[in-house]
Amino acid sequence: MLGLGFGIAVVVGGVVGQGILRTPGIVADALRDPVWILAAWAAVGLFSVIDAFALVELGASVPRAGGPYVFVERAFGRVPGAVVGWSDWFNNLFAIAFIAVAFAEFTQRLGVLAGAPTGVLAVAVIAACWLVNWFGTSASGLSQNIGSALKAAALLAIVAITFAAPGPAAAASVLTAHPALTIAGVAIAMRAILNTYSGWNTCAYFCEEVHAPEKNLARATFIGIAVVTGLYVLVNAGLLHALTVEQIAASNLPVADAVETVLGPRGGMVTTAFAMISVAAIANLVVMSVARIAFGMARSGILPAFLARVVPSGTP
Repeated sequence: MLGLGFGIAVVVGGVVGQGILRTPGIVADALRDPVWILAAWAAVGLFSVIDAFALVELGASVPRAGGPYVFVERAFGRVPGAVVGWSDWFNNLFAIAFIAVAFAEFTQRLGVLAGAPTGVLAVAVIAACWLVNWFGTSASGLSQNIGSALKAAALLAIVAITFAAPGPAAAASVLTAHPALTIAGVAIAMRAILNTYSGWNTCAYFCEEVHAPEKNLARATFIGIAVVTGLYVLVNAGLLHALTVEQIAASNLPVADAVETVLGPRGGMVTTAFAMISVAAIANLVVMSVARIAFGMARSGILPAFLARVVPSGTP
């Protein structure tokens, strides 16, 4: 059985990814005010908590592996359940491929195995995740705990680096008048932040394996969202300390720019390393999730029965 720590790691690992490297620039361009920027990131965290109430209630009431498929089938029947299950399964399969290629590209950007074909490295990443999961639920759960802890630690290190920056005032930046807050700007910012928070529901795929799901599913989800919200607000506070709003808004990778103000060219390596840790943890998590979706659908007869088998180590 998986514990509360795994549940929190799944939420943090499922949410924190490459999005936090890019999204602050979109939000800053849309809102143009430090107070509104920080408030928006905190507000979406609160919205995610409210959004999670229904999911944790369902997961506690129907503690079966498979994620949304299980809930839709229970509520609306086999056909709607099959539509959601197939869509979720294929979406996650494509996600694994995308994440694996991204990891391979980040690896080569650091100069590791630069001569190897990207496709080969991507397949190797997927194979490594498969191997970890084959060793059993305990091994895959531990790997996710470690990956999410490393990801959170790396993000906190980036926050510390940005707060060590001299700040925009030292760069003699010119402050410009910020435009008034607009409905369009708020909509753009909130949509971008919502996308960056996506993945908080990942614990629902494992509610059959989480110890005492009637308690721990809610605890893991809410604690995980709170941790992510705190990290995201800290990252944006660090960016606003290191750069002006205009600099953040004009950048495709504001986190990398902020780190470079302290570390120089080595800042790119730091952000690339963080991206590698992020996508590796997410790749492992998606491989785990896909197995549970297939298991749930096979148990209901929608997929071949052999996919409902569980190996002795506990992995579907």
